[in-house]
Formats: sequence, C-alpha cells, structure tokens
Amino acid sequence: MACERLENEIRSTISDGDLDKERLFDILMSVREAAINAMSHGNKNRPEALVEIHLGHKTQPRALVVTVADAGSGFDLASHTPPEDPLSERGRGIPLILAHAQEVRMTGSQMTMTFLLQEKAHDRR
Repeated sequence: MACERLENEIRSTISDGDLDKERLFDILMSVREAAINAMSHGNKNRPEALVEIHLGHKTQPRALVVTVADAGSGFDLASHTPPEDPLSERGRGIPLILAHAQEVRMTGSQMTMTFLLQEKAHDRR
C-alpha cells in the first residue's frame, strides 16, 4: 500500500517527459526492496515497529530522493556482500538498489536513495 501511495505521489508531481515507465518501475522496485529489508531486518518483523518512507525532490540535477527508515540500528552498507549462490532468493535487494539508484547512503537506520530523472532505465549497466 505504501508503494502505491508513493507511485501516486511521484506521478502527481513529476511530468511524464521526466520519467519513463521503466525508470518508474526501477525506482518503485528499489523502494519496495528497501521497505522489505526495513521490515524484516531492521524491525525484525515486529508488527508494532514502523517503517517510514519519505519522498523529496532535488532540482540540480533533477532527482527523486527517497528515504526508508526503520526502528533498527542500521547496517554498514559498504560491507554488504551479495550471496555467493547465484540461485539464492535472499540477499538480492541491496545489489538491486545499488544498480538502480545513482546514490545510496545509510545514516543509522535510514537508507536514502537518489534517483536521477530523465535517465533512461538501465543506462548505468
């Protein structure tokens, strides 16, 4: 539900020429992965623990800035390693986020992702 609200907010504030469907999909998938990580790892699946998602905008360069915060203590983003097993179903969220966001920062339990607008999906790969 939070990702649907985020998508509606993005669509209402960003003109169609600035964000194609593929880029929007990449952004929403990255935020969804961050929220899932926040719920399962940060909040340890405690239903009373909140996950907050904040949307901001930058003008130079034009970008969306999305922050996902949980009730946990955070983790060291630089030391995260993806799973060794290429068929593993776990551990893919952080590499996915890093592939789609132009900047990712961890500050305590807040992950802030910056997504440039007008960049075509998959340009960085």
